[in-house]
Amino acid sequence: MNQLIQQFQQGWQRLAPREQQLLSIAAPVVAVAVLYFGVWQPFQQWRAQQANELKQALSQLHNMQAAIPQLQQGGVRNVQGSLADVVAQAATAHQLKVSRMQPKDAQLQLTLEDAPFNKLLQWLHQLQQQQGVQIVQLEVSAADSPGMVRVRRVVLQ
Repeated sequence: MNQLIQQFQQGWQRLAPREQQLLSIAAPVVAVAVLYFGVWQPFQQWRAQQANELKQALSQLHNMQAAIPQLQQGGVRNVQGSLADVVAQAATAHQLKVSRMQPKDAQLQLTLEDAPFNKLLQWLHQLQQQQGVQIVQLEVSAADSPGMVRVRRVVLQ
């Protein structure tokens, strides 16, 4: 370590006074620039992005919590046709893609591809209010894109 310091001091003394002055001013400026552009600015950008993602997640959570009472209301089916047909037609009308549909007794279990949250709510609202379909179980999580949800399971009757 001492040897390294001695080498630095010898190199420094070999420089002309003007070069020493230039390096004395430039070195701190370069160090500050590296810290700002290499550490501070990326950290601030990451922090702003995280705050934005948190705001979006809280908004989605609020929307989902507000929709719970509406989704829990049940009814009696008032449309002719099988439950699978009614659900498939309503999903197509709302541009939702059903990836799996499995009938079980009087119930129908579905899995949907990632969908916009608002379209999912409109679809479920239509099924309940217009077709009288009852939502037994709903498993939803946020998808990777903002405003999109992953519907793992919907059980209807």
